[in-house]
Amino acid sequence: MFVRGPITAAGYASTDGPRPLCAVARLRPGYGSAALGPADAAELVDRSVPLAEFWGDRADRLAAELSELWPDPARVAARLEDALLQRISSADGSTPYRALLDSAQHALTSDTGRGGVGAIARDLAISERHLRTLFHTEIGLSPKLFARIARVRRAARAATAGVALSDVARESGYYDQAHMTTDFRRIMGISPAAFVSGGRPAPRLCAGPPP
Repeated sequence: MFVRGPITAAGYASTDGPRPLCAVARLRPGYGSAALGPADAAELVDRSVPLAEFWGDRADRLAAELSELWPDPARVAARLEDALLQRISSADGSTPYRALLDSAQHALTSDTGRGGVGAIARDLAISERHLRTLFHTEIGLSPKLFARIARVRRAARAATAGVALSDVARESGYYDQAHMTTDFRRIMGISPAAFVSGGRPAPRLCAGPPP
């Protein structure tokens, strides 16, 4: 069993033919320390480490339980979710800045980004440096990169829904389609047009969902 930290580039999994047996639990950004224990999220960016490094023998016991349940994917998912929720509920409280972090994430993912990180920090009555530190420690990404990934995800959803790419760029808060394409290539690995047409990169085993 492995923990995969925040990812800054998309991974693609095949939906055709036989697939490896993988169970993936995706945590809400900023909740890793509650599920894993004290950890600097920035040290896990684009990395996979054994769950045992955080949970010790408990990880091995959980892996054994899941192996016994494996013929039934629903039971595997339920047991994995239960283990994570138990860990989170038993954590010694949440980060004292949970409300600030949640509010900042909401602003960065719902806003077009024109206000900028500085404006969001002012709205939350904290310094921009404090906001950056919170994101670095609890999420592992800078607020700017977090917002960029969120914007690309929003653009990908709109594009696959059939919205014209020029409209996708405008609705996602980009200055123009060229800027959107640059960000999209950097994070998704391909252009928006290729993504929509199905020209995805070669899949990897147990690849997680796009960032």
